[in-house]
Amino acid sequence: LSSAAEVRFPKLLSDHAVLQRDRPIHLWGWSTPNAHLTASFHAQKVRADADALGKWSLYLAPEAAGGPYTLTVTGDGPEAQLSDLLVGDVYIASGQSNMEFPLAGFPGNATLKDQDKEIAAANHPNLRLLVVDHKSSDFPVSDITRTWTLCTPDTAKWFSAVAYFFARAISEHENVPVGIVDSTWGGTPADSWVSMN
Repeated sequence: LSSAAEVRFPKLLSDHAVLQRDRPIHLWGWSTPNAHLTASFHAQKVRADADALGKWSLYLAPEAAGGPYTLTVTGDGPEAQLSDLLVGDVYIASGQSNMEFPLAGFPGNATLKDQDKEIAAANHPNLRLLVVDHKSSDFPVSDITRTWTLCTPDTAKWFSAVAYFFARAISEHENVPVGIVDSTWGGTPADSWVSMN
């Protein structure tokens, strides 16, 4: 770590993220080895200790849907903070090309009906998007390369159309924030999505 007191979150926990409602909220990250940490979120304050490698993990009590909130983790040095967090429902959309197909379509190959109209209307403050890059690994990885984004025409344009319409409908029907993870990769074999064990 670049600083002896640095506290760091994985990119899966970033600004604009949605945390699952009505379930214990798992938070984790890295810091100075053996650091004593305190996480503050909404009306909660929870303590945790990092292990000898600097890894830490803690659980917050379940929260009802709401936000935006700020998460702060403090240790012996500068605090780490995430802002604009919502509590709602989180879903993972995964699969091959049918699920990967974005609102903008596959140019020169396949288009979405009324795609320009749908893209222009994709402003949903209670809908948050996370895209997992096409990157394979033979072993589990500790982090990803992208972070959560607001749902805007620019971010929704290349997001899974099926995932977007599903998340939009759920958010409107349930009247809660929705976070949707787009982990899709067209043409991948089924065995690439399962554990080696």
